[in-house]
Amino acid sequence: MTTTVADDVRRRVARLAAATLVALLAVSGCSDTQEEPVETSTEGGPAAPPQEAPRPDVDFDVEVNPGPDAISVSWSLTNTGAAPLLVVDRVPRASGASVAYDPEVTYVVGADDGTVQVAQRLYDLPEGDRISYAQLPRAGATELAPGDSLERDLEVPLPLVRASPWGDDIGFGSIELPDPVTSVQYCLGVVAGDPEPAWGLDRTDDGILLNHGGGAVAAQHVLCSDPIPLD
Repeated sequence: MTTTVADDVRRRVARLAAATLVALLAVSGCSDTQEEPVETSTEGGPAAPPQEAPRPDVDFDVEVNPGPDAISVSWSLTNTGAAPLLVVDRVPRASGASVAYDPEVTYVVGADDGTVQVAQRLYDLPEGDRISYAQLPRAGATELAPGDSLERDLEVPLPLVRASPWGDDIGFGSIELPDPVTSVQYCLGVVAGDPEPAWGLDRTDDGILLNHGGGAVAAQHVLCSDPIPLD
């Protein structure tokens, strides 16, 4: 009998109502010394994934089409391997007094050379972070069994607005997107391997929640489209 990721997940009481778009009760660790504000997400924002985790056995197709009002993204992922995968395809958004993990929402962060990434993936703790987090932010994932496929169509409104699980200030000043934005790239996180408590595993009706900045980041491989120029 095949053992799924869901079978290995410890069933805990859902803490969805307590979640927020960023970690709850973030406490600043800034000193009195003021430093120069961070201007782009390549200076204090999420770094490019190191890709220490090998690429899983998947077929990944993605189309990124910038339009006048939004960037349209269509992607499909097929698990061609023998083990289940977790696809990080749900980004939190406000839903009344709580949080919903939405497959049509993305993170939006800057990268090198004027590129902006619209992404559904996990992020490690930012380097030099001056913020202490009472709870790590989370993203939602869908389990993809061997042989199964997953498809998504989403739109990212223009103009682009930065959205990071760590917020726009990690203790050094406001982090902004590149100006001008010259290209856009879509990225998707896929987590493989046996689940571990360090992943921050929680189940909801829609899937599994994983921590940013936790063990699941090291088990994640990030699949990206080519950068698409913006006119």
